[in-house]
Amino acid sequence: MPNPLENEGVRCEPAPGCPLCGVEGNQALAEARDRVYEAPGKWLVRECAGCRVAWLDPRPVPEEIGKLYAGYHTHAAAPVRAASSFRERIRRGFLRVAWGYPGGNVLLGAFAACVPALRDVIGGSALWLPAKPSGRLLDVGCGSGTLLRSMRELGWEVAGLEPDPEAARVAKETHGLEVRVGTLDGPEFRDRGFDAITAHHVIEHVADPAAFLREAASRLAPGGRLVVVTPNIRSLGRRRFGTAWVHWDPPRHLVLMSRRSLAAFAQRAGLRVLRLRTTGRAARLAWAQSRAIAREGRTGAGGAGPRWRALAFQLREQARLWMGREAGEELLMTAARMDDPVTAR
Repeated sequence: MPNPLENEGVRCEPAPGCPLCGVEGNQALAEARDRVYEAPGKWLVRECAGCRVAWLDPRPVPEEIGKLYAGYHTHAAAPVRAASSFRERIRRGFLRVAWGYPGGNVLLGAFAACVPALRDVIGGSALWLPAKPSGRLLDVGCGSGTLLRSMRELGWEVAGLEPDPEAARVAKETHGLEVRVGTLDGPEFRDRGFDAITAHHVIEHVADPAAFLREAASRLAPGGRLVVVTPNIRSLGRRRFGTAWVHWDPPRHLVLMSRRSLAAFAQRAGLRVLRLRTTGRAARLAWAQSRAIAREGRTGAGGAGPRWRALAFQLREQARLWMGREAGEELLMTAARMDDPVTAR
């Protein structure tokens, strides 16, 4: 770039070193534009083969981040599921059978439990958390409140933290949720201990994942769980589409991880990893959006292709997961504080 600290009106700071080991890394993506929301700038992504982590270099300074989220998907409220719908009865039935939540049809839930792809999709709707009546849950980067609303319906006492004022407004006005504008390094919710903290596709948007995880851990109550979901740079979608993979998402995704690097960040943050695996529940969407980028240069440009091919891709990814490969589009980590006496027992 002619001026590395100015990128088409976005002020940036250099980030040449791997966030884990400090090496410069190789170019994974160069001169890339935003292929989803058309934020300004041309961007470079580096990757460290040893640590299996990728990062944006240079990256926008914190004061400029708002420019990158104009028109972002969290500004609109998601439709509310009809409680009587057949799909919702299956979902609630599975959550009852597998995770102890009330409601739903037990027979339908038992059927869903026999289908691995359904188990991941439906389990993910509750972020794989077991029922805890009146448990306190904080969703970090809660957007317009879709997950919070769902978890409240399942019996959790919920609160949200969201840096985007417009998304926070939608969450509060549309769903009546307690949402504060801010980030984990601020003062919000420091006076509470949460039984669960969730970060669904959030950690990739922060420059220092270890600091993010450390701050989240500081708000956990004894026995509390932190659940993190984030793109997997070793997924089948990344290997299939290369530079057209949708989850590169420059300039919003600042750090992308593998199972190895997410575990390393968690260890630095003083967390005990209880579960860390990949999931293929988002494979169809990743395939459709990545294919559109490969063919048309951006998502939503008519290149998504037939649905049966997206389903075939998901089944192929699921087959690799059955064989124990790190192929899923997303990483799923559940962790607890290293010094938590409840977890240590």
